[in-house]
Amino acid sequence: MARTLGRGAKGNRMDQESADFYELVRAEYLAIGEREPERFKIVDADGSIDEVSARVAEIVAMHVN
Repeated sequence: MARTLGRGAKGNRMDQESADFYELVRAEYLAIGEREPERFKIVDADGSIDEVSARVAEIVAMHVN
């Protein structure tokens, strides 16, 4: 949410949802990730774009080939 607000963009309908809505969505995605770790990887998105991109690249590299 902080990144969305920081963009200063006009946004869309999803950007108008409450923090409670996003917490529910987050909780469900985390639950799915825990139930199906072979299909879903949870990425810590705290940090700069470069840091998060590096985390994603590392996970992808571990699962390619």
